[in-house]
Amino acid sequence: MKKVKKKTDSGNYSKWMKISAWSAIALVVLVVISTIITQTLSIISGSQLIILWVGILQSFFGLILNGLFFFGFYKIGNRYNSKILKIVSVLIILFYVVSLIVQYSYFQQVSAELGQIYLAKATGLVSSLPANATEEQANQAFSSLFQILLQDEAFVEGARIILFLFIAYSLILGILTILVGVALIRLKEKIHLARQTGILLIVGVLTSIIIVGLFVLLVAFIMQIMMLFRESSKK
Repeated sequence: MKKVKKKTDSGNYSKWMKISAWSAIALVVLVVISTIITQTLSIISGSQLIILWVGILQSFFGLILNGLFFFGFYKIGNRYNSKILKIVSVLIILFYVVSLIVQYSYFQQVSAELGQIYLAKATGLVSSLPANATEEQANQAFSSLFQILLQDEAFVEGARIILFLFIAYSLILGILTILVGVALIRLKEKIHLARQTGILLIVGVLTSIIIVGLFVLLVAFIMQIMMLFRESSKK
């Protein structure tokens, strides 16, 4: 009976590694396709509602694919007794769920309000220009738009909220990613590419303030997929 159970556990582990790896690939495809659709629709008049639904569908399916991707790392942590990797994987999944809720229940509302204020101020500037205004006069008028927006309390407060949410999101996700990197480095003797992937994740987060860090994280993401496929072949 124990041998049968062990075989079943191994089969489940291999299956989840493949699901996790392919989910990551599907996530990339989803982002590329949704971006192309959004950019195409953005030049079509009256397509804002469709763009909104494309964004909602991308977020929903992206959440599922992200969850499957990091559940694979939870399975790795469970197999190799890495409590850090198990806990962090669960926290990242929960973090994405909470982030999606905040995005559609609060963030987008604040963003829409900021957009309305900006549009109202910009429209006011245009209407204040004479009919025969020169290009230089128009440029001078719009150069003062930023100062006008800074004098609007509602706009400033909304901008502060957006900035706070962005910083909080970046810090929390960065810390969790570093912890994943630390957990993978500790598994360097058990998993192929674990050490290299972990180092790249840490370096990528710490240098993400510059463009180089984003490329490092992209390479780390690719190596995570390779690592998952490699793990799927283990029995």
